[in-house]
Amino acid sequence: MRAAPRWPLHPPPGTLESLSSWLARIAEAYGVPVAELLGPNLGVLAAIPEMLDQESPPELLAALSQRTGVAVGRLAMMTLPGWVPWLFDSYPMAARDAEETFDNYVRQYSVLLAPGEATRFELTRRRTWRGPWIPAAGLNRSCPLCTAAPEPVRALVWDLPLTIGCTQHRRRLLSSEQVAQTQFYGQDLLPVPIAEPVATVENYTHQGLTTGRVALPGRTVHAGVWFRLLRCLLDELSLSTNPLRKAPAHILAQVWEAAELPERAGMRMWQPYESLPWPRQEDLLTAAAVAVELVAAGRIHPRGVLGPLLRAPVHDSVYPGDDPARARTPVPIGDLRSAMRVKDWAAINDLVADVERAMRTDPDTARDVLAFLVAFDPTPARIAEERELFIRKWGVPAHFLRTRAETESLLTDMGHEPGEIARVLTEYAEEAPRRGVSRCVTADLFTPDDLGQLRARLEL
Repeated sequence: MRAAPRWPLHPPPGTLESLSSWLARIAEAYGVPVAELLGPNLGVLAAIPEMLDQESPPELLAALSQRTGVAVGRLAMMTLPGWVPWLFDSYPMAARDAEETFDNYVRQYSVLLAPGEATRFELTRRRTWRGPWIPAAGLNRSCPLCTAAPEPVRALVWDLPLTIGCTQHRRRLLSSEQVAQTQFYGQDLLPVPIAEPVATVENYTHQGLTTGRVALPGRTVHAGVWFRLLRCLLDELSLSTNPLRKAPAHILAQVWEAAELPERAGMRMWQPYESLPWPRQEDLLTAAAVAVELVAAGRIHPRGVLGPLLRAPVHDSVYPGDDPARARTPVPIGDLRSAMRVKDWAAINDLVADVERAMRTDPDTARDVLAFLVAFDPTPARIAEERELFIRKWGVPAHFLRTRAETESLLTDMGHEPGEIARVLTEYAEEAPRRGVSRCVTADLFTPDDLGQLRARLEL
């Protein structure tokens, strides 16, 4: 059986171009309507749907691949079903699966809020939800640069509330009403650049759509992780702060204040993001971009599972290592005090070398030595100076002697209340003498064992 003949004219698909847009360009090249281009001469027995971007039979994609030489997989990615499971869990989503899909896609993880803090709603009690990123009311938007090109193209994602602008040209998308109004008054369509921090978030989305991976500050993730992180963040920003505790409510309030937008984009009653009108969706996308910027800058501390992906990890200094020829047996700090009292300098030199090695492997030894060195000047400034020397010169791991501020930040990131953290830290420091630890040092520095004790108290 002879293979179907290739169409002489078949321009390559554009980046993120929809199937309907590409077929319209081919049909224009031949001077025929799309319906005629896809008529009986294509050899497809299945019915050709009107909404090609939402429903394209496999037989149609296979026939188009034969006529144009474009791989079937590439053609599938020009339709919404082709974005399963990256952008969607399923498409189209069955109505009976709405609650389960919402919980799995939107609420399975968390970003700004700690796991389980987000207020729960029954999705099906409101208007029909068609799935993540599928708007209740169609978006008819276009990029002024894409449509002004010699061969105008339409991107598939323009019909989804996923971006504010064209991710390729970084210009705001215009609604059909804006385009009609501009043309009515005889004005030119002026491209409006996308400003920061929205541009950064849309660049992440562009990476996910074009490469399948997104380079976030924390680490590079699969595109599916980014789309779900963004959708989860939008949901958290749509929540009322009234039922939330003080810490998560303060985080959301900080975001909206920095975004200079009304909280919850002006919503009075919760609705899923896809059910909102575009102006509110745009405000939520803007607030999400501001939240990403605040997390990256360290101005807010996310409490959720995916929050650390939005900020660069803190790299602790690493000591190059001990001399393998020397013994590694920890030496009690009391031996050093005894040698100094009798001025046994040879023993002192050997003990100092042994203590230095012990400090790099035992947090308690490191703290005991620091307490010994600052005994006559236990001021916070002196303790901070000696701690920095321990880390830079002697190679003591920074997490052996965490400061109070670092410990508070770490416990906050774990989802504990700042007020409770401050209370427990103060109580723990006051109990230091009973543990045989200098109170002046333990009030400012905490070992890994201390962190475990503090977490246990906070979780009671």
